[in-house]
Amino acid sequence: MSYSVLEALRSSPDHVRKVLAARRLDPSLVDKFLELDARWRQLRREVDELRHAYNQLSREGAKAPPEKRREVVEKARELAARLEKVEKELEETERLREEVLWGMPNLIHESVPTCPEGVDSVPVRQWGVVKAVKDVAVSLKGVEYVVVEKPPAGHADMAEVILKMADTLKAGEVAGSRFYYLFDDLVWLDFALAMYALDRLTQKGFRPVIPPYMLKFDVIRRVLDFDTFKDAIYKIDGEDLYLIATAEHGIAAYLYKRDLVEEELPQLYVGWSPCFRKEAGAGSRDLKGIFRVHIFHKVEQFVYSLPEESWRWHEEITKNTEELIKDLGLPYRVVNIC
Repeated sequence: MSYSVLEALRSSPDHVRKVLAARRLDPSLVDKFLELDARWRQLRREVDELRHAYNQLSREGAKAPPEKRREVVEKARELAARLEKVEKELEETERLREEVLWGMPNLIHESVPTCPEGVDSVPVRQWGVVKAVKDVAVSLKGVEYVVVEKPPAGHADMAEVILKMADTLKAGEVAGSRFYYLFDDLVWLDFALAMYALDRLTQKGFRPVIPPYMLKFDVIRRVLDFDTFKDAIYKIDGEDLYLIATAEHGIAAYLYKRDLVEEELPQLYVGWSPCFRKEAGAGSRDLKGIFRVHIFHKVEQFVYSLPEESWRWHEEITKNTEELIKDLGLPYRVVNIC
C-alpha cells in the first residue's frame, strides 16, 4: 500500500472519505481503519515496554543473590505471560488493520470527475473522422464524421465471416466462451502491433520487459485491490500463484521490497504479456467477437516516479498512446473516467 494513502488516512481522513464516496465505496472504512490503527499503535508501545521490562528483569535475575532470584524469576514469568497475550492481540489487530488498509483505493487527482449513477466517463477530446450511416451520424455530437451508405462491418463479422481469419465457435467448443482462434494475417497483425508499440516506446527511453506471467499472493495483493478483483483473476490450483491480468502487475512487482532513492527515478518500462482475465461479472455482455475475452496480448507503459512528478508522467504516457493510435490513422476518443 502506498505510504501516501496511509499518511492521508492519519492526517486527512475527511479527504479519504470523499475519495471513497467518489469511488462509490463505503466512507466508514476510514473510521474502521483509524480505530484499528490507534489500537495497533497502542499495542506496539505496550509490547515494546513489556519487552524492555522483561529484558531488564532477566538482567537483574542473572545478578540477583539466590534469596531474591526466585522473586525476580516469578515476576519475569508474569511479564512473559502478559507479553505473549499482548503480542497475540497485536498480531490479530495488525492483520485486521492490514486487511482494511489493503482494501483502500489510490487517492484520486483533483481533475477526476464525480459522475451520477449510470455515467462512467466524461469525453475530453477526440481525433479522426468516424464513418457512420445517416441514422447514427445525426446522434454524434462533437465528433467529425463522414456519412456512408452501408454500415461498416463489425469486427466479429469482419474477422470470422468476411476474412475468415478467426473462429470463436470452435474455440467455444474446445475451451468455452470468451476464447478464440486467430489465423493468418490476424496473427501477424497481433504481433506487428505489439512490435510497433515496443519499437516506438523504446525510442522514447522505455525499457522493454516481459514479466512473469504468474505472481505469488503476497505480491499480487500489493499491485491490485485484491478484494475487488479476486473474481477477475485466475489462481493456479494447489499453488500460491495467480495469473497476471496485465503486464502492469509484473512490472509493479519488479521493485518489490526495494528501497528507491531519488537519483534512480524515473524508471520507464514498456511491457508485453498475455493478460488472463475471468470476466466473471461480464455475464452475457459482448459475447460476440473478441471483447471481454479470457486471454489477450497487450503492451503496457509503466513509470516509477516521484509522487510530485506522477501526474506529468500520466499525461506523457497518454500522449504516447494517442500518438500510436493517430499514426495508425484510427479515430479515437479520450475520456476522463469518473
